[in-house]
Amino acid sequence: MKQGQITEKTIPYAYCEVGERFYALKSGKRNERVSWIAALRQKNIFAPMTFDGTCNRDLFEMWLADCLLPQLNLGDIIIIDNASFHASQAIDDMVAAAGCEIWYLPAYSPDLNKIENWWFVLKNWMKQRWDEFDCFRDCVDAAFKQCPNVFAQGFNTIPKVALVPLLAVWFGANEIPAILTAFLLAFFPIAVNVALGLDTVEPEMKDVLRSLGASQAEVFQKVGWPHTLPYLFASLKIAASFAFVGSVISESVASNGGMGYLIVQASSSFDVPLAFAALLGLAVLGILLYGFFAVIEKYVIYWAR
Repeated sequence: MKQGQITEKTIPYAYCEVGERFYALKSGKRNERVSWIAALRQKNIFAPMTFDGTCNRDLFEMWLADCLLPQLNLGDIIIIDNASFHASQAIDDMVAAAGCEIWYLPAYSPDLNKIENWWFVLKNWMKQRWDEFDCFRDCVDAAFKQCPNVFAQGFNTIPKVALVPLLAVWFGANEIPAILTAFLLAFFPIAVNVALGLDTVEPEMKDVLRSLGASQAEVFQKVGWPHTLPYLFASLKIAASFAFVGSVISESVASNGGMGYLIVQASSSFDVPLAFAALLGLAVLGILLYGFFAVIEKYVIYWAR
């Protein structure tokens, strides 16, 4: 668990000679400050709350009672820093009543608090996108909605073609780089759509199951997984074409066989019919794989139509 804050301003940077003082004009206008509290579990941010100003004991206790504890299971352990307003008898009683424990970190121990790394990523995400929102608060709220995908989006921006030579160095000029490149191109559309499906589950449905005593795994099995299946199959049909693109790129750069290698060889020898035959074969394979997922979708999630 951790709280943080960000202000709506750009921090200036400057350089000068060693031993000299740097002079500059700085506005005395107070900027808007939005603070947040959130928790981290298994590399996922959850139970976020944003508010104006700084945190105090009343706000922390409200977040604990209304946001965090309802999402915890019996026996869960809350690890938190030792800020003065984090410790009170009322907080201990609330945590104990929920069947959980609370552990306090040593004084100033950011290295032990894994959520610290997420604050850096979230702040950078917001600084790059402030101009896309009508107000600062909307930007902060959007950052928390996107935070499960922040790291994935950062890796997804790396051109996969640039990874092919590295994969060839690590695994050799064989089919492994092609398989890995196809996986990297196909994985992110699936991951983003599945995350979207989970995020759009109606809260009322989850609340009903929790009120009946369902565990987090049972809520996922009964509500989350069925709700995500249409998103999953939609992304699989998109990822199928991406997988072919990734494998052909890898085979054309670092392989001694495959359709990509065949196209490169046909082009270098000016064998146009062979090159078009390989392209036609790729198109047929893509259609067959798309149809395969469409048929499975028809029989697995027939109830969604």
